[in-house]
Amino acid sequence: MTQIPPRFNNEVDSLFSNSINYSKYSQVKKNYHAWLKQFYNLSINRKTSLIPWLSFAALALVLGIGTIILRQSLQAQLFQQAQLGTKTIEALIPEDFVNGKSQIVKNVVGAFNDNDTYSAIYLRQSTGEFILASSLTKTNQSLIAENLLLNRVSKQPKQILTQIGKVNNQKYALAAKAITNFKGEIVGVIVYGSSTNEINSILWRSILIQLILALIVIILLLLFTRILASAIAIPIQQLQQVTQDFSEGNLKARATVGTTDEIGLLASTFNILADSIETNEEKLRQEAQSSRILKEIAVRIAQVFQLKEIFQIAVTESQVALAADRVIYYQFDDDWQGKVVAEAVAAGYPEIKGSGLNDPCFAEQYAQQYQNGRIQTIANLDQADLSDCYLQMLAPFAVRAVMTVGVVTGEKLIGLLIAHQCAEPRTWQEQDIDLLVQVASQISNAFERVKLLQQQQIAQDRERKAKEELQQRALELLMEVDPVSRGDLTIRAQVKEDEIGTIADSYNATIESLRKLVTKVKTAAQQVATTTSTKEIFIQELSAGASAQTKEINTALERIKTMTASIQAVAANAEAAEAAVRQATATVETGDQIMNRTVDGFVAIRETVAETAKKVKRLGESSQKISKVVNLIGNFADQTNLLALNASIEAAHAGEEGRGFAVVAEEVRSLARQSAEATAEIETLVAAIQAETNEVVAAMEAGTEQVVTGTKLIDETRMSLNQITTVSHQINQLVNAIAQATIEQSKDSEVVSQTMSQVATVSEQTEIEAIQVSNLFKELLTVAQELQESVSKFKVN
Repeated sequence: MTQIPPRFNNEVDSLFSNSINYSKYSQVKKNYHAWLKQFYNLSINRKTSLIPWLSFAALALVLGIGTIILRQSLQAQLFQQAQLGTKTIEALIPEDFVNGKSQIVKNVVGAFNDNDTYSAIYLRQSTGEFILASSLTKTNQSLIAENLLLNRVSKQPKQILTQIGKVNNQKYALAAKAITNFKGEIVGVIVYGSSTNEINSILWRSILIQLILALIVIILLLLFTRILASAIAIPIQQLQQVTQDFSEGNLKARATVGTTDEIGLLASTFNILADSIETNEEKLRQEAQSSRILKEIAVRIAQVFQLKEIFQIAVTESQVALAADRVIYYQFDDDWQGKVVAEAVAAGYPEIKGSGLNDPCFAEQYAQQYQNGRIQTIANLDQADLSDCYLQMLAPFAVRAVMTVGVVTGEKLIGLLIAHQCAEPRTWQEQDIDLLVQVASQISNAFERVKLLQQQQIAQDRERKAKEELQQRALELLMEVDPVSRGDLTIRAQVKEDEIGTIADSYNATIESLRKLVTKVKTAAQQVATTTSTKEIFIQELSAGASAQTKEINTALERIKTMTASIQAVAANAEAAEAAVRQATATVETGDQIMNRTVDGFVAIRETVAETAKKVKRLGESSQKISKVVNLIGNFADQTNLLALNASIEAAHAGEEGRGFAVVAEEVRSLARQSAEATAEIETLVAAIQAETNEVVAAMEAGTEQVVTGTKLIDETRMSLNQITTVSHQINQLVNAIAQATIEQSKDSEVVSQTMSQVATVSEQTEIEAIQVSNLFKELLTVAQELQESVSKFKVN
């Protein structure tokens, strides 16, 4: 633990001491407040009953304190007498009274002797004790009760000390003074005292007199307290009873003010407060009544939509609520001239409605004031300072008091709500003014509501008429464009300066775009059909040529095979060649003729293949044109689809009027989708044809090269045969050479046979592909014809 430094111990002790003292003070203060609160909560009778006892306690305290003060005062007088006696004895005693002068001392002491005094001289021994030297009492013994006084004097020799002490069981007010020699040493003590019996008798007499006086005061205080309690409690109880009655609903209950003290002032204040509460309650009741009446007026006015009925309800209800003799509503025109349009008047008084009631001074003097919120209240027309024209206007109608409120709508004064009292003058109260102002406000609101309803009705009529006109124009537009649904794109809608005219203009633009598109589609379809028909003839010719070429190649192949067998036979019978020279010559001649025909066939094949290659290339070019046309058709189809979509959107915006056009646009859009799908298929087929055509061209070029090679070989073979014919007579000598030649020819013939087989295969493939191209062109022609048939439904010229 932290130790507190020693130098702070005093400060800590002081703090603890102050804290303890503050805690005690707080507790005492808390107890005091608690007791004071209990005292305040006591009833008045209880409080007044405590007054005598509190007065008695206060009187006893005063008596006690007075007795103590008196006793102390008397004791102080006795001490003064004792001191005076001590000084006198001291002056009379000689300084050497110790040296055998005891008789002088006794005489001096005896001179101050009586029944109520005590005097004595004490001598101090060498041991410091005191012995009685002389005394007026009959005993010579030292008084033990006085030793304390003697000891005190020995310590303070120059002062006269006082003390209450007993001598022979009797109390005295003693005074002691030291006697010193010339050396200043204490040699004795003078003691003088006055009896306290006289003080006690004085005190008892004083206490008795005070008790008698206190008893009389207490009796008087009890009587005064009872009178005071009655004077305080009874008015308070009466006031409490009145306040209780008032709180239970008796608003007429009032306190009796019989005094001008605080209770009387409290009663007066209560009466003022009660009057104020009663007035306020009456005012609240009247306000509630006015609010109820205003609510009923507002409800009735809200249920009516005719201004005359509204005005009549307002004046009737106001006349009843105000208990007025007459309430009228005066309506102005634009020139501040007006008339009474509604009136509620009590029986026996003339009616104003239907009579002339024009104030020529109103426009100049009062119109602007009423428009700014002026409220006029006149309690007595006879005493009011009014214009002559105003008094003359009211004179025929027995008006004695008037209250006028302006009815303002949109910062414009439209009328006056006026209340008349005809029987007698009347001071208009604040609630009357508020009621009439509120009714005027209801009239203003109702006027605005009716005007708003009228404007709304006019607007509804205009809107209905505009809607009917719009429907008529839409029907006319539908009738105008109805032929479009049957494909007539030459129709144009009539454009007028209205909403339907805007739709018609947009519709005309759409139809014009559609007409141009259909025209382009027609042209493109015609071009596709024409191109397809033309190219179909070329393809058919190509297919027929390829078929014939295949047959001729197969024939040539058979012949080449036969020639190969012959050559092999020549090689096998080379040893017998000599014997069959003539036969060989004939065979060679025959072979020469066959070779000539073979060469002619190969030449024809080469020309056919070349022509076929050219046609196939033209077919590829035509297919490219077809692809371009198909792309153009696809673009037209996309544009047609987009235009048809726009037309559908415009038709949707047109609502029910554009439903027929929407159907046409949807059909055009469907046809555009079909065209797009067909063009996509055509594009696929044309692409396949182009690929296959390219392959055919490549194959034909290769076949042409092989035919050229075969032609060269056949030419060489024919030259050999010619040589054989020319030198047939040398066959015998050249048998070995012929055998070798026949072997080579056999090999060559095998090569030619293989080449011709390949040419035959290529020719067959060309024939198949030409048939496929022909079929594709037939399908393309069918699609083009369908497109033409679909587009032909539209009339564009």
